Amino acid sequence: MSNIENAERLFLTKEWLVLTASVKRYGDHKEMVHRPDLWTHIRRVAYLSEAISKYLNNLDYSPFNIDSKKAFNMGYHHDDSEFILPDINSQVKHDFTLEQKEKLKEKERETIKALATFLFGLKKDSPEYHKYLFLHKEVEEKQTLEAKIVDIADKWDAVGEIMHDIRCGNKNFTKLMNFSANRFKVFSFSCHTFWDILEESPIFEFNKVPTSSQAASLPTISIDDLEQPSDVIKIMSLEKTEDYPMAYRTWAEINKTIFDVRPEKYIFPGWYIELWKRWNYKPSGATTMSGIYIP
Repeated sequence: MSNIENAERLFLTKEWLVLTASVKRYGDHKEMVHRPDLWTHIRRVAYLSEAISKYLNNLDYSPFNIDSKKAFNMGYHHDDSEFILPDINSQVKHDFTLEQKEKLKEKERETIKALATFLFGLKKDSPEYHKYLFLHKEVEEKQTLEAKIVDIADKWDAVGEIMHDIRCGNKNFTKLMNFSANRFKVFSFSCHTFWDILEESPIFEFNKVPTSSQAASLPTISIDDLEQPSDVIKIMSLEKTEDYPMAYRTWAEINKTIFDVRPEKYIFPGWYIELWKRWNYKPSGATTMSGIYIP
């Protein structure tokens, strides 16, 4: 478990946490088995960003000097504007005109300014206010190493979410895999100078994201495979995901590490109520191992 949450002051409030937990992702896909909320997504992106940062920094003769704390912080806040603005599906954004994209960016910038003052209580022109706005400026421009890593982690989480739903029986989501694989390929032509390293890394293998036809043949699990609470962690372990590509297997391994309190609620959000009934389980506790309050 990372200790970054304790080492780095994040812009966190209980109001922020409640808001992130109230926003559902994949609004266009009502058939999704495990539709995550925004809090689950941003928490994962923070830790996925940290995993990528540490991997690149620890390479032999690494040419990188990535601030993993900064990438972690960016991951936690990269979608703050979605508290107010609607979550627009990536496929929809992909078809936006340049004018539509710029209008959306301008709305996001104004939203971030409003959140800085009204949600986080930061005084205009204070160092914390400018720090918060600059963090989002970096995320938008995707020019720094840390911002590029968050961009990749964001796409990686989407791939993980899609494959996770396929694994849990949602065969309708296989059709999304081609789009996800193509989004990864875009990084090969961008200024993400370390992408070729991640593509071929044995713990990521982003160049092996399955196509729609390949995803259709992947084995599935059901709620009946989770007979007791400990099965949630077991089923996300490397030995239980061996039929899936490493992009999913590593994603699953990180999930079981960061959701150490009530993991079924965040890893299997479409099943957890039924699971608690089956287990006669009344969960307690409202913080993770690292001390962060969870919704």
